[in-house]
Amino acid sequence: TTGTALDINGTAGIQRYFDVSPAVNSGLDATVVLRYDESELGGIDENLLAAYSRNGGIWTMRAATLDPTGNTTTFAGVDVFETLTLGKESIIATLLQSFACSPAEEGIEVSWTLSEIGQASDFRVFRAAGTDGGFLPFEVKILETDVLSYRFVDNGCEAGVSYIYRVDVTDESGTKILFVTSPSMASMQKFELSQNYPNPFNPATVISYSLPARTHVVLDIFDSSGRRVTRLVDEVQSAGAHAKEWSGLNGAGKRVTSGMYFYKLSIGKESMTKKMVLLR
Repeated sequence: TTGTALDINGTAGIQRYFDVSPAVNSGLDATVVLRYDESELGGIDENLLAAYSRNGGIWTMRAATLDPTGNTTTFAGVDVFETLTLGKESIIATLLQSFACSPAEEGIEVSWTLSEIGQASDFRVFRAAGTDGGFLPFEVKILETDVLSYRFVDNGCEAGVSYIYRVDVTDESGTKILFVTSPSMASMQKFELSQNYPNPFNPATVISYSLPARTHVVLDIFDSSGRRVTRLVDEVQSAGAHAKEWSGLNGAGKRVTSGMYFYKLSIGKESMTKKMVLLR
């Protein structure tokens, strides 16, 4: 498509962009070569030319190899085709060394590494549900895993829904988009109830479980005679992994005696039960 010069997140772009829509548009691992003519650069320094893809209205710079002699830019590992173009390398993109987004056991993991410390002082995450959804602020704990490396895990994903994440960075000059991920879908979770740990225990133990979808969850503790001792969980929870500690107290907050106990996890018409031992 040919038109007026593009605005790529506030920086200049060439006058052409490409909408590519293959019949199967996922897991392609394709290599793309974009050819350009120097007459269409509109004053952009050819040595600063970079490749961009657009998803949800946001342009994301792609790692690419520029060949000024052959007037081409090549980038590999394209899993999903979107709108593609060339533009001036943004200053904020030089701060970003790499980023990744992939399904994890707990949900979807997003990680990134900066090339330098610079003046970056704060990150803010936005999430869009579905490829056509708008970005909304997403509160999540960001961990610094190494020097200049960061990650977070979205453990509130719904089964069968794809998500796109945008990370903004704030520095001395203001807030800018650091990167936007391609759509990612969490691995399908099973309804599972794990053995408590430790077991036997004293004074407390942790009960872990996973949910296939957002649902109402009930987690009860029973004694060996079948009487309910306490209810640990009675609420709606998101899909994914969860854990709850039991400190050996009944519903009145009093310590229970040593012996065998049972914990029962219920979601709708399904339930699972396991036994555990408390040793005082």
